[in-house]
Amino acid sequence: MFIKIIVMVQDCECDLNLIRNDDLLDNRQAVVCFCKGGKHSIEILLSEISNPKISEFDLQSPFSSYYLLEKQMTGIFAAYIVELILSGKKIDDSFDLKYPVSFLKEDEYLYLVGMIFCKKNHQPIGHSRKKMREISKIYLDWWLVNKDKSLIELREQWSKGFRPLTGSEYYWR
Repeated sequence: MFIKIIVMVQDCECDLNLIRNDDLLDNRQAVVCFCKGGKHSIEILLSEISNPKISEFDLQSPFSSYYLLEKQMTGIFAAYIVELILSGKKIDDSFDLKYPVSFLKEDEYLYLVGMIFCKKNHQPIGHSRKKMREISKIYLDWWLVNKDKSLIELREQWSKGFRPLTGSEYYWR
């Protein structure tokens, strides 16, 4: 049974189920909506980072030659949207998906591979539920320290390299 979770974020109806399914149009709608919500969206997305469901979406930039064999977990998508919000990257809400291959435009990608890697072995975290729980905790701990800062301050910190995974054993690539 699917429970529909809809939250109003800055006059935008954001349905968490939009990031839980494998439809590119829904995924795009989620990115646009949550990015418009700014800081208000972060706390909502943090609750989804530990979601281990395997999804069809691809966060890999079309400019990357890295070949990621595994599908990614929905929690990675939620964490990526948090990173998009913090980056301040402009997301085009009029982007046309007539021939969808990806739900992001070429200039909207933050990372070439679009995956979280372990510093120890420089490998993607894969489908490790344990690692996703650790990453979720890292994001939550980061949020507890930073939630009272303005979005402008959070974006300044992010641009200077102070990001949710900074200082952890994980990194985005």
